[in-house]
Amino acid sequence: MTSLARALPIGSVTRATVTGGAPTRGRGAITRRVLDAAALSRGDRVTLADLFDRLGPEGLGLALLLLTLPTLIPVPGPIGMTFGTLIAFVALQVMVGRRVLWLPAILRRRTLPGSVLRGVIARALPGLSYAERWLREGRLAPLAGRRAGIVLAIPLLLLAAAIILPIPLGNYAPALALIAFSLGFMARDGAAVLVALLLGVAALVWTGVLFLTGAALLDHLLGLVGW
Repeated sequence: MTSLARALPIGSVTRATVTGGAPTRGRGAITRRVLDAAALSRGDRVTLADLFDRLGPEGLGLALLLLTLPTLIPVPGPIGMTFGTLIAFVALQVMVGRRVLWLPAILRRRTLPGSVLRGVIARALPGLSYAERWLREGRLAPLAGRRAGIVLAIPLLLLAAAIILPIPLGNYAPALALIAFSLGFMARDGAAVLVALLLGVAALVWTGVLFLTGAALLDHLLGLVGW
C-alpha cells in the first residue's frame, strides 16, 4: 500500500487524469472532494480533526466514503473494528439529522497513516471516476434527502456492525454497499441510494451466511477434537 502511494503521489493526480476529460454531467465533483481530502495526507500522519474539519457541507457523505475505503484493505488487524466503529459513529449522526460531522475530542486526536490514506485513495480514484458517470443529481430526490437519511441510518449501522465482525474477507460486501450509499448522498442521487439499499440488504444476507457457516464449521471442528 505504501509503495502504491509513493508511485502515485496525490500532487501528480490531476482532475483530467481522474476524469479522463469526458464532459459527463456531474462527473468529477466527488473525485475533486476526495482529492482535496487526500491533499491533507502529505505528512506521515493525519489527524481526524484535520481531515474532517475541512470536508465542508458534504462532510457526512465524504466521511462515510473515506472511512469505508480502508476496510477494503486485505490485511490482518483491527482495521474492521476501528473503522466500523467510526462508520457507526457517522451513521448515528445521520440518524439525528446532523449536517456537519461532529467528533469528540478523543476521536479528533486520533491519527491515520498518511501513506495508507494516499494509497487507498489512489486505488479508489478510477472506480470513483467511473461511478460518477452514472450519478445524476435530483433523481428520486426524496431518497437522498435529509429525512430519508434519518431512516437509512439504520442499514448504515447494520453494515457498520457487519464490518466490525471478525469474519475473514467479510468486509467487502458491506463496504461496497456503504460506498454506494456515500456516493448517493454526496451526489444527492436517490437512484444511487436505492441501489445502495439493495446492495446493503444483499451484503447483510451474505454476512449472515458467512457468520452461520463459520459458526457451524467451528462447532464441527470442536466436535472432532472432543470439545
